[in-house]
Amino acid sequence: MARRSSFATRMAQYQRELERQQRAEERAQLQAVREAERAQRAYERARAAEEKEQRRLYVESRVAEVEARNAELEQLVERLEGLLAATLDVDDFLDFEVLKVTPDVPFFQPGGLAERTPEPDEASFMPPEPSFLHRLLPGAKAKHELAVDAAKAAYA
Repeated sequence: MARRSSFATRMAQYQRELERQQRAEERAQLQAVREAERAQRAYERARAAEEKEQRRLYVESRVAEVEARNAELEQLVERLEGLLAATLDVDDFLDFEVLKVTPDVPFFQPGGLAERTPEPDEASFMPPEPSFLHRLLPGAKAKHELAVDAAKAAYA
C-alpha cells in the first residue's frame, strides 16, 4: 500500500528543496564573483604588460633617434675637419679691391628746381581798398588799418 505523506512531511520536503536551491544560488553567486575578480586581475595584468611594452618601445625609439642624430653630427664634424685640409692646398687669396663696385652716378639735373622762385609781391598780401560806401561805415577805417598791419606782418 502506498504510503501517505502528511502535510508536515510535505512541508519539510519543500523546505529542504528551498534550502538546496538557495545553496545552489549562493554557490553560483560566489562562482560569478570569483570569475569577475579573476577577469579583473587578468585585465590589470594585461594593462600592466601593455604599459611596460609601451615604455620599452618609447625607450627604443628615443635610442634610435639619438643614434641617428649622433651619426649626423659625426658626418658634420668629418666635413668640417676636411674643410681645413681642402683649403690648405689651394691659394684662396681674396682681393677685396676687385669686389668693390664704383657706382655710376649721373650728373644731377635739377629741372625746375634750378630756377629761383620769384620774390613775393607786397601788393598781393594787402587787402583791397574799401569802396566809397564802405568808407562811410563807422569803424571801417580802423578795420582796414588793422588788416593792412596784418598783411605787412604776413609779408615780413
